[in-house]
Amino acid sequence: VFDVGGLLEDAETKNAALEKVDELEEHLSHLSERLQDLENENMMRVAELEKQLLHRDNELETIKETYKDASSQVHTLRRMIKEKEEALQRQFHLGKQLTDLQQGPSGDCPDGILAALPRSALGLEPIQSIPSTPTAPTPPPQPLAPPLSGHGPPPPPPP
Repeated sequence: VFDVGGLLEDAETKNAALEKVDELEEHLSHLSERLQDLENENMMRVAELEKQLLHRDNELETIKETYKDASSQVHTLRRMIKEKEEALQRQFHLGKQLTDLQQGPSGDCPDGILAALPRSALGLEPIQSIPSTPTAPTPPPQPLAPPLSGHGPPPPPPP
């Protein structure tokens, strides 16, 4: 003997369960699609960010090279300025010594002293006229640029 009421109830429960399974499978399908879309979007975003990173790395390398070149040029220019300042100091002191020699202890220049001095070897321009009265020495030229860190002005040569 079969219980028809129980069988109908079991069939309804089975149908309700199958409908619930269909709904859950459909929901799972939608979630799987959404997950796949998000993964694709994230992969595209990661690829774009990696591309930007590579571009920034290239820019950084370019900037480093530019900085290195500029730093080298600055170092060279500072060295050249220092050499020019030292040459100006030497020229100033040589000019002062020449003036002192020209004036001599009595204020007169001994004969033959100026002819014996090679002005071009001293780096001096030819003197247009020699003053007959002593003049105040001219101050040394101003430096062309601030001294390099850790370096003061060059010491004057011994008299």
